[in-house]
Amino acid sequence: MLGREDWSGGGSQVMAAPRADSGTVGWWDFDEANGSSALDKSSMSNTLTMTAGATGVNDAAVDMWDLATRKYGKSGIEFDGDDYLTRADDPDFDFTATEDFSVTGWFKHNTIAVEQHIINKYSSSAAGGWKVWMDSDGDIGFGIDNDTTWSPTDQALTTSKNYDDNAWHQFIGVKTGTSRLDLYVDGVLVASDTSITASATLANAAALYIGVNSDGTSNDWDDSYLDSIKIYRSALSA
Repeated sequence: MLGREDWSGGGSQVMAAPRADSGTVGWWDFDEANGSSALDKSSMSNTLTMTAGATGVNDAAVDMWDLATRKYGKSGIEFDGDDYLTRADDPDFDFTATEDFSVTGWFKHNTIAVEQHIINKYSSSAAGGWKVWMDSDGDIGFGIDNDTTWSPTDQALTTSKNYDDNAWHQFIGVKTGTSRLDLYVDGVLVASDTSITASATLANAAALYIGVNSDGTSNDWDDSYLDSIKIYRSALSA
């Protein structure tokens, strides 16, 4: 269920951190506020490695922690256009064509000019995967693909409102079996795909990336703040 621990409202206030839930395979609240690793607060021990690029304001991974700009708890994560988080290929984040899964998190983004990626696990050399991104108009998308060319095969993409407004928003992307994709922003259903065509597995050998596209090196770097990201092996419901 999408209850108050999954959506706690917008605005600039700092909220108490949500709890881990049954079926959660990754939950990063970014409250360590130190070091170069983001610990997984689920029971799966999927620690993320933090990498800061050579340009921008973050010279080292420790600079990515942001105690002033966060949605929950002690700290959020700042991405300045060449920083990212990663977890080596892990089956916890792979899904078959028929499986349910959900991914959720909080973002705060200034005006955008090019597409940027929030979180993904996709391989262009294998059988597809999934992504959450913001396009160049400030729309949010949640999509899946089951081939080597990201189109995507199926997507739920907002069109009526843009979210590059320097305010905190929560996205929740939900895949329900082979029937539909749903995208919620701030607790409201904003986009759906009710006729999924992807029929092959979404599992791949790629790493999980946060803050950069699926190759981890070349394009679509995120330039925003993120907080409290969670992945579920279940379809959250309204």
